[in-house]
Amino acid sequence: MGKVRIEVFGSAPPCAKCRASVKLSEEVAREFGDAVEVKEYTAFSKEADKYNIMMPPTVIVNGKVFVTGKVPDRDELINAVKRELGGE
Repeated sequence: MGKVRIEVFGSAPPCAKCRASVKLSEEVAREFGDAVEVKEYTAFSKEADKYNIMMPPTVIVNGKVFVTGKVPDRDELINAVKRELGGE
């Protein structure tokens, strides 16, 4: 079982949706222990350039755009992590 990386790209200073996306991602990550890590970046960072981030918040799961412009759905994010871990 590999490690899942959730990257959250938000505005600077962070808007309410950006803060909520980070908080939700961290809560979901805690449910999976060390199997999931969360990284937070601004939408104007060099990391954002490789994904062509256009609208914060954008949540990336293992290099794939998961959601953009809104807070992710908790259950959908959990399912995405499970898929990446090979559980679904």
